[in-house]
Amino acid sequence: MSGLRLSYLLAALLAAGFAVADGGLPAWAGLTAAPALVCAGVAFVLWVLAEVMVRRNWIALVVLPVGLLLGLGPALPLYLFIRTRKIS
Repeated sequence: MSGLRLSYLLAALLAAGFAVADGGLPAWAGLTAAPALVCAGVAFVLWVLAEVMVRRNWIALVVLPVGLLLGLGPALPLYLFIRTRKIS
């Protein structure tokens, strides 16, 4: 595993740990969500769906529930980790 992939995985795990420690749903899931966070979440979902359709990397769809449950912090580095794997 390359150093870049390892850093993506470490960032995803750390962000997931912080999200769980904060306790529950990400900030955008509440009624007081900042519009910028909602826009970032929608843009992330559209980006993942477009990339998955083009690359046929179906396992990358696992980041969508992670993003919904824990937020963009863990979801983005996890997606980058999955995307940078070696294609056979």
